[in-house]
Amino acid sequence: MNFKKSFETRKYLVILVFFFVLIVNPVTIKLFFSQDGSLSPLQVKGIITLDILVILVSALLEFTKNSKKNRLTKNHNIKEKMILVIVSIILSFFILEIAGFFLNLKIDENKIIHSANVIGNENNVNTGKRIGILPNGTLVYDVTYSLDEFGRRINPMEGNKTPLILFGGSYTFGSFLEDNQSLPYYLSIYSDYDVYSYSRGGEGPAQMLANLQREEFRDEINGNGGVAIHLFEEHQIRRVILDTQNVNSGSYLEKMPRYFINKKGDLIRNGYLSESNLVRILFYRTLSKSNIASFFGINLPTSNKKGVYLAYRIIEESRNIYESKFDGKFYVIWHPLDTRKVLKPSEKKYFIDLLQKSEIPLIEFNISRKNNIIQFDGHPNSKFNNMFAQKVNKELLKKNMFAELT
Repeated sequence: MNFKKSFETRKYLVILVFFFVLIVNPVTIKLFFSQDGSLSPLQVKGIITLDILVILVSALLEFTKNSKKNRLTKNHNIKEKMILVIVSIILSFFILEIAGFFLNLKIDENKIIHSANVIGNENNVNTGKRIGILPNGTLVYDVTYSLDEFGRRINPMEGNKTPLILFGGSYTFGSFLEDNQSLPYYLSIYSDYDVYSYSRGGEGPAQMLANLQREEFRDEINGNGGVAIHLFEEHQIRRVILDTQNVNSGSYLEKMPRYFINKKGDLIRNGYLSESNLVRILFYRTLSKSNIASFFGINLPTSNKKGVYLAYRIIEESRNIYESKFDGKFYVIWHPLDTRKVLKPSEKKYFIDLLQKSEIPLIEFNISRKNNIIQFDGHPNSKFNNMFAQKVNKELLKKNMFAELT
């Protein structure tokens, strides 16, 4: 075999190994071939072992060739070095992935495994069961949700009181709690309002505006005036844009309204986030499957400034529509148990300044998470919701008294 053929053989071998490792690796298999988007520890170990064996066998075949056939020109030596660099990068990547996988395993020991089963529908009441267990089999919660025909969490309601409309995510909904342990329930008990909860896990400002823009929304609420509250959490900023962590959350993108600001400065609704740039979605989904990215908390984009402004515009438009339809008062409450420090101090100040500039009242409470969250989970517990509902009601009474005096 002459030099040219030898190099061609070597080149094709490297290309074959490269594409094999590119296709047969935990990230690609989880992304394209796993039905539930996950792999067992044994499967990951098997895939990585196979990749390493292929690389080692290929390297062994190369280095056992007759030394007489390996006389290299200077040009060929440069090419070999380039090939060596590429193979080294690939191998290093998978070594880091292995390390990231085992590091993530340590974190997952106290991670709750969720399961949800729809039980049925009776008298326009949809019920669903939610169970949370640890990997070792310890039961953390076993609760049932009850939703009305509009998907709202059911709580005591007389139907003739002034309406209080709640918007927010899982903290507001009462995820992993019984119906009579949620914030909407306790607000119904302590306040003089009929409470309508338009909140679900994973939602944020975009769903609030999408609801208020629906023509039939006004007919779902009895009465006029009252109050609307958006329970805000920092990571809701990421829910109005496409990012690495939310891009791979089941059918999340298909349910997330997509808003953007056009060149004229108008806020426009354009379908759902699933209809965003497909190249970016694929890149973010690939990155979200990486053990390295997961361990180090890598989440693109790194800046929140555009997301902050977009969230503000969505909240501002929500306020405007609500007040025009209900002639009530709109508030933003910064949820006190929000610990996901998504915003930098400058970004948080920018967001608060925008709300103040638009005269959107922001209410903040200083409450510790200690003894106020579900163990192993982090969502508010019943004790917190009971206490928080009383504080919110007291604050609303103050606001109403002040409004009457002025």
